[in-house]
Amino acid sequence: MFDARTWFIVLARNGAEYFIVRAVPEAGGKVYSARIPAEKAAGEAYVRFLERLNRDGHHIYARPEGWRFVLVDDVRDVERVRSYRPVLVVETSPGNHQAWYVLTETPADREHARTICRAYAKALSGDPGSAEPDHLGRVAGFRNVKRRHAPEYPVTRIVHADANAVARTDIPLPEGVWTSTPPAGDRIVRAVRDLFRRRGWHIPRQGRPFKEPGVDRSARDFAYAALVLERELERHGIVRERTIERIRARLYERSSKAMQRGDEYVARTIAAAWRFVAGKRARRV
Repeated sequence: MFDARTWFIVLARNGAEYFIVRAVPEAGGKVYSARIPAEKAAGEAYVRFLERLNRDGHHIYARPEGWRFVLVDDVRDVERVRSYRPVLVVETSPGNHQAWYVLTETPADREHARTICRAYAKALSGDPGSAEPDHLGRVAGFRNVKRRHAPEYPVTRIVHADANAVARTDIPLPEGVWTSTPPAGDRIVRAVRDLFRRRGWHIPRQGRPFKEPGVDRSARDFAYAALVLERELERHGIVRERTIERIRARLYERSSKAMQRGDEYVARTIAAAWRFVAGKRARRV
């Protein structure tokens, strides 16, 4: 019972107000499914109810409601998993684990949440089939009643718990997608430059040089990049590579300063705008 209540309590302390709970009979039959307030889920009476179902051959699954919670299933390298700062790591059977991470920002929509789940699964060599924002995990403290474990069904147990952990944000996302939070310091400039090279975006052929008297070209270019990035984050919650490409192409088309200074100037303009927009969004929270 201790592990089960701890499982619910740790996730509740990280903002889970409700849990989706399912008890699935191994032999088939009626599935118990409910949306339970966090306070009730962590209570002794409810955990005893789940224990009775588990003794009757039910698998006990649950997840916190909300896309801030990321489950990575079927991971083996616990030390690597811990390096990404999970709130919980549960051993579900000998050598197999599930990890729960809590994001600093709530994804904008299900597709954004799914992208992040896939990124964590890839980074930690987890099960890609379980990398969904509404996938349930095993609750600690109950038997794993899969037939292959009979007759000595292993009890799922917590091997790591840190209610104050905040997941790392530097997870490499799938090709074509960037995270909403830019890398710290000058790394963002290098990241944008590396993106230019990796995607093979060549510098466009320069047209005839033109003058822009009375115009603060840097401020105008910055404002354009910030506007596009802010709209991108409002709509999608992430920055896509094609949006970076769009900003770059527009600066080369309309900015004499971009034509004169090349990708170093373009990368620094995009990086500065991204930092500004990310900071502005953080202050709203």
